[in-house]
Amino acid sequence: TIGNTPTHIGVKMAQKVMDTWGRTTQTKDGKDVGVERFVIVFSDGQPTKSTSDIDFSGTGNTAVSTAYDIKHSATKPSTVYTIFCPKSTEDTGNGRKFMQRLSSDYPDAKTYNAGTDKKEHKYYKYATSDLTQIFENITQEILVVASESYGVNTTMRDFINNNYFIGNSIDKNLTS
Repeated sequence: TIGNTPTHIGVKMAQKVMDTWGRTTQTKDGKDVGVERFVIVFSDGQPTKSTSDIDFSGTGNTAVSTAYDIKHSATKPSTVYTIFCPKSTEDTGNGRKFMQRLSSDYPDAKTYNAGTDKKEHKYYKYATSDLTQIFENITQEILVVASESYGVNTTMRDFINNNYFIGNSIDKNLTS
């Protein structure tokens, strides 16, 4: 393995953000309405320990269990999308299963081995090349849900911390 993918830490951070800053109501026409909340997990599907060892039964299960808590939050459940970007097209076994169980397609999964594989997936996305199209589709799905709740002028913004490194080959002045 070249690097670490501590997915469990990322999912725990998403949970903390949702618990700390995730709004649960929004005022529309003077009334409080529920705010839809979404988490997007993007990974190669290989949860690792700090040692770069792939660890489905440890850190993988921790990530799936935390995603379960996010999907079933007492204050406001969130929808979890996952984008599986494998290192090779042959990498479809445990990584695929892990990323599917993180998603809202498996609302009751508490471990990466939970549940029977489904043929149709709404919240799990498999990416081998066109990530732009996948992100655009997810954005459109989120905006449809949001506009039904809040009106057609709903917008979505994603804030990136100034310390986030995108890479030398990508224009850092991206807009959406």
